[in-house]
Amino acid sequence: MARNRMIKPEFWSSEDILNLKVETRLFYIGLWSFADDSGVVPNKAVTLKCQIFPMDSVDVKSMIKELCDTDLLIEYTIDGNSYLEIRAWLKHQTIKHPTYRYPIKDGTIPVVVRNKKGTITEDVPNIDSTSTDGVRPKEKEKEKEKEKEKENKENGIENDVSNTVKKVIETRKTEFGLDLKEFEPKFGRPLLLEFFNYWSEHGKKDKKMRFEKQTSWSLKARLIRWEAKGKTKQGNPKPLTNTAIGSKKASEYARNF
Repeated sequence: MARNRMIKPEFWSSEDILNLKVETRLFYIGLWSFADDSGVVPNKAVTLKCQIFPMDSVDVKSMIKELCDTDLLIEYTIDGNSYLEIRAWLKHQTIKHPTYRYPIKDGTIPVVVRNKKGTITEDVPNIDSTSTDGVRPKEKEKEKEKEKEKENKENGIENDVSNTVKKVIETRKTEFGLDLKEFEPKFGRPLLLEFFNYWSEHGKKDKKMRFEKQTSWSLKARLIRWEAKGKTKQGNPKPLTNTAIGSKKASEYARNF
């Protein structure tokens, strides 16, 4: 089902967007309308063409490739089905009452639990990939809430949440470091280490890293601009700081490059 989406003013002047063909920009915006609230849409070129360009003769496959090549889309496969994830989805959209249709990269479909205290989103296994509603039956939700309340009292929910958040942040930083590794031959390790230190710093409240707060993000383009501005100093690279990598040791992350 198509949805109303927001287009922020800074979208139109973003360098990552300006580097796209005009038709690809329009296609990228069109994907937002047909993606679910995780920013995921099935990778079906014919269907997407009919939805976004029903009366136009355009090559949707080339647009998908262009968006994937610029890191604006991420393509992945679950159970033999191909999907497209809109990178940095929550930077583009504010979702108040989410519903989910498609599995995310780990193979789960997020489930929404709505109660008097608000909306909580969790991930559950992708048992039925044809489901159009991510909300469980009320009876099962009530049973799940009771079980959680009991577990929280016994184990201490605050410590569990804190540890989970730390693990998630460390995992995202590790993935970011691995993404940078392929660019070492072109840009060199000193530049990549300083680039990593700067862009992987995260806020205390929202826990998002700098690069995750960008409206659009192309890793290669950002590295080129970083190099052009002369951010790297001569000599030995600075070690990764605890601020940049959380509780992990700098040497552990340095091995990712």
